Amino acid sequence: MMWPWLSLASLLCSTSPIPVTSLQRNPVFSGIVVEVMDGDLIKVKTKDAGSHVVQLWGTDAPEADQPFGPAAKKYLKQMVLNKSVVVSSYGRTGWVSVSTEDTLTKPIVVNERMVSAGYAWWQRLPDNPELRIDASTLVKAEEAARKSKVGLWSRADAVAPWEWKKRGKSGG
Repeated sequence: MMWPWLSLASLLCSTSPIPVTSLQRNPVFSGIVVEVMDGDLIKVKTKDAGSHVVQLWGTDAPEADQPFGPAAKKYLKQMVLNKSVVVSSYGRTGWVSVSTEDTLTKPIVVNERMVSAGYAWWQRLPDNPELRIDASTLVKAEEAARKSKVGLWSRADAVAPWEWKKRGKSGG
């Protein structure tokens, strides 16, 4: 039986399932970001030459054809492309938090930075016991970004990606 979180497309290119049983944030692997696929999806190459497609936990960036979609991808690319990162997983969901590995400065929690800069919404997760994780940091980051009108919040007509998809405006 496949791990249920593999179907979430969070670690699509993993050469082997990485079972995570705790609901805490757990380091899973580290590697170099070799591709930024969109504003909340990256590809990380590990030292063993494996690669993992990683969905940023708790974030939902605008779609590519949506206002701020290309800007979100560009911002994420500037932050992580060709940089060393540590990927942590929450629960058995496969959703991950990515921190940059930088010994000179405090590590950046990429997920939080995307939301606080106004390039992603915090993702309203379904009422599922496996997903009951403290998202207060992301909630506060979004509230601050909205209040400061940064990034996508500079537009009064900002539409969440899940609403954009419902309206049939996204090709994906």
